[in-house]
Amino acid sequence: MAVTSFRDYPALADELVGAGFFYILISIIQGFSTTLSRFTGFILFLFQPDSTSCNSKHPDKVEVKVMFGKILLAYDGSETAKNALEQAMELKLMLPDSILEIVHVAQLQNVIVGDAFITSSAVIQDELHDAAEAVLDEARRRISHLGLATTTLLEGGTPAQMILDYANDQLFDLIIVGSRGLGTFKELLLGSVSYEIVQHATIPVLVVK
Repeated sequence: MAVTSFRDYPALADELVGAGFFYILISIIQGFSTTLSRFTGFILFLFQPDSTSCNSKHPDKVEVKVMFGKILLAYDGSETAKNALEQAMELKLMLPDSILEIVHVAQLQNVIVGDAFITSSAVIQDELHDAAEAVLDEARRRISHLGLATTTLLEGGTPAQMILDYANDQLFDLIIVGSRGLGTFKELLLGSVSYEIVQHATIPVLVVK
């Protein structure tokens, strides 16, 4: 199900509230083109308040259980990845107890050295590693003011599969990824990291353009 706002489904929102659920409409989504995939709920939050704290449809305070306690951002330094980082940071600020982890995949294998320019594969691997660390350094600077926010470098393998495996192994609740122009004819033919993640993830995926 792909939606951008509960405002698109007012009857559904009212039905959920009537059933004892409350929702938070995240204003940061407005202005972005987003897609939620493989999500049994709706938008980013669906929670049931503690019965002792709820006396009306719109209580001042409710005890909530946030669905997304662990958020994984796949980051490659592209413009859409930077947009995704901005949205992840806004979400983290709204969820101070949640954990935000930024992961970057460095493909350090399959180095091809041409006949005209011979360089040690170890040197090339080091250069690729340094470039990957530089990407993460930028992300680290941008999240330095946030608590419970970390970065991780994964090396080797295909980015989409490594991100999916890491998300599953570390029990993340949400993956955020930039689209990198998802939907172009070329990407339909060749596939993309975001497309592969959306297709194969077993947890919610938020794609940001």
